[in-house]
Amino acid sequence: MATATKKSPAKATSTKIEAPKNEAPKKVIYLREGVTGKQMMQSIYKANNEHKKDLGSFSQCLKRAIEFGAKEFEVTIKGFNVKDCTPKNLIALRSARNVGKEKFSVYEVLMLIKKFYQTK
Repeated sequence: MATATKKSPAKATSTKIEAPKNEAPKKVIYLREGVTGKQMMQSIYKANNEHKKDLGSFSQCLKRAIEFGAKEFEVTIKGFNVKDCTPKNLIALRSARNVGKEKFSVYEVLMLIKKFYQTK
């Protein structure tokens, strides 16, 4: 048994948008005089790139590793002490494939802390 479906005709709707009449162009008031929007965006990109460089530094990764992993390490590692987590103790334990790399990751630093306590 076949059922027939009715197609309803599509209704055409149109919304007319009128442009504002005789308005002066908007003046940008948040930029210093003589600074263009393009220059502002370049400074934002530069700041973001500097942040990315800092993100991969050992000290930044160590800080974040301690911030997020200290509680877990206190529970899982016998004798864990945050004061043991120093660049002198950890960087020497870096794997051969990562020695040449300039950047670190939080994961890598957490693994270095684990390795430090394994070899202690």
